[in-house]
Amino acid sequence: MQGSGRKNVYVVEKPVRDVLSKLTKAAIENRISFPGLVETLLKNGVQGFSANLISGCNTLYMHDESHHVVSGYRAAPPAPVFRAERVLQSFRLTQNGELNYSDFCKLLAQAGCVEFTIKISARHTSFRGNGKDYTVIWYQGMPA
Repeated sequence: MQGSGRKNVYVVEKPVRDVLSKLTKAAIENRISFPGLVETLLKNGVQGFSANLISGCNTLYMHDESHHVVSGYRAAPPAPVFRAERVLQSFRLTQNGELNYSDFCKLLAQAGCVEFTIKISARHTSFRGNGKDYTVIWYQGMPA
């Protein structure tokens, strides 16, 4: 724990931060599949992952309550209308290995998604539009 005037601020150790940054960069550069990224993040103690497609900010949440923020994929401005069916279609294509991470993010933005959060242990991913619109995809078969 590192003091910063706030209570319970946990910092990810540098070797782990380096691995997480390299993994995120590999995903953006399409050198690792999205399912492969999630699996590798899980093996490195990540319990959740949030990506903001507007700011290009990714936050990785660790099992020990620490977190790490890295630069991520910054999409073109998202469509003004959130289309959950297109989000689901993009998610399925990615899970089947038919889309790389960058294309997945592009399609999400085209579907009006501005942010998505993966909760590995809870086995769901939520996708949020600019307004109150959102959708949650629950899935099985993924390790907790």
